[in-house]
Amino acid sequence: MTPIDVLVIGGGPAGAMSAHLLAKQGFTVTLLDAATEVKRKVCGEYLCPQGVELLKKQGLYEMFQDKFLPVTGMDLFSPSGLKVESHFYSDKGIQIGMSLNRQIFDKALLDQARLSGVDVRFGSKVVTIEKQMDLWTVETLKGEKIVARLIVGADGRQSFVAKHFAVQRPANPKRVALHCYLTTSTSHSRQGEMHLFDNGSYVGIDPITDTEINFSLVCDAEDVKRAGGAREALNRCLQKSDNLRQRFGVISPETKVFAVSPVHNYVNSIAGQGWCLVGDASGFVDPLTGEGIYNAMLTAELLAEELGAERSRSLQHWNLALPRYARRRKKLLRAKSRLNSGFQWLIAQPKLVNLIARFLSRRQAKADVFIGIVGNIYSPMSGLIKLLSV
Repeated sequence: MTPIDVLVIGGGPAGAMSAHLLAKQGFTVTLLDAATEVKRKVCGEYLCPQGVELLKKQGLYEMFQDKFLPVTGMDLFSPSGLKVESHFYSDKGIQIGMSLNRQIFDKALLDQARLSGVDVRFGSKVVTIEKQMDLWTVETLKGEKIVARLIVGADGRQSFVAKHFAVQRPANPKRVALHCYLTTSTSHSRQGEMHLFDNGSYVGIDPITDTEINFSLVCDAEDVKRAGGAREALNRCLQKSDNLRQRFGVISPETKVFAVSPVHNYVNSIAGQGWCLVGDASGFVDPLTGEGIYNAMLTAELLAEELGAERSRSLQHWNLALPRYARRRKKLLRAKSRLNSGFQWLIAQPKLVNLIARFLSRRQAKADVFIGIVGNIYSPMSGLIKLLSV
């Protein structure tokens, strides 16, 4: 059995982008996904401005430009209901995010991977990973056997690859994300929304089309239990906000509600000899800042850059590249975790949030910079300096 260079396990944005970028560099790549077809994933379906820039950098933006609508900024609502309107700006000028349908987005990335020469296989659930000398032999539930020099785990927060290499840390199920799709008869603005509540919960709204929105609530699992279920928790949240209640009323029994828990993932190691993790499998923090899709594609880009930097295609040289990738990924995750922890602390202080909202509502330039820090348009330090100067 002739070994391939890279076996990617998982067909989401991280896996598809990794496979595409590595195949473009001449690696022989096979991608396995356990699902039998591409489905619409439970996700906020928001791509931040940096994600749009990444697509442009990789020459992929045009294939999505006509499929999805832009997001021009974010409206923040304090626990008291005060609205702070902000727009995506940077030193480069106006920035835009993008609202996605994950089924369409994921399928397009996989199709691009195929065009780059990737062998994409669905319905291929990995059941065993074994190492013989410097090669990996992977077997699927339906009996496929693939021999590869490098394994890339892109199989999400419940990663089989991470569990196999015993690097996944125990998850804390305290927080849960509830998702549903809502439709209205009126056209939505192209602003995303974040509604903060005095108990530390928050609602994210992403306008997918002119009349469909992706509605997400992140709260404590105990809140869901006390409410009597996911739908009840969503409706209780709606009743706390005059804005949301007037626009959406109640979520009907016919509306399907999805729940995801835990909403974060931490691992002890991102790479080892002949293997690595990308996307959510390599670490995921609470989705307050809404950049899961971007981080998934960014880790794929980092991996491709480091492997491509090694002119030799020997495993010895790849094993020099993998620690470099791991260091870069850890640095990004550490910065993201610190930023997220800071905002998690902040939203748990409703009086302080209301004061900040009042301040920002009177100063548009500062509101735009603030949302730029939340969304990583600016680094925390550069954003703070800019916040003080505008």
